[in-house]
Amino acid sequence: MAHGTLPGIYSETDAVSRAADLRSYADAYLREEVQAEALVRDLGGYARLLDLVAASSGRVLNVNSLCRDAGISYETARRYLEVLEDTFLTFRVPAWSGSDRGSLIAHPKVFMFDLGVRNALLRRPLDRPLDDERGLLLEHIIAYELHRRLGALWRQCTVLSVNSR
Repeated sequence: MAHGTLPGIYSETDAVSRAADLRSYADAYLREEVQAEALVRDLGGYARLLDLVAASSGRVLNVNSLCRDAGISYETARRYLEVLEDTFLTFRVPAWSGSDRGSLIAHPKVFMFDLGVRNALLRRPLDRPLDDERGLLLEHIIAYELHRRLGALWRQCTVLSVNSR
């Protein structure tokens, strides 16, 4: 729950090396490489939004709150969230509602693709999960394992979720 499941990180036996690798990945790749690929123009706004998305991971997505806290426009926040999804750094889980009307107004949850990356972005301990986050982290593990397996187990579901964006 603390260091995630990226293969190179997961198999690393030295906790100090594992933490350094995760922090390096979070700082170098997620922030700088995405800009180098010309996917974002304002690295500062993107970096702030990335940190806020990591902090919001596993919670209901409120784009208005994210853009206000990051100091960027709604359209910029929406575009950066699309970049995060298109680069497979995050994914959304649609809100479930028992009615058609409820489904229209319900907000999805957003999840980072890996807990170790989330924790590195938030500067959380990478050797143990924080006690107050255990439930949230367990929900993450279940969400991203189901997300990873949906394409193989139920191909139509993957097509529907991509088309619903």
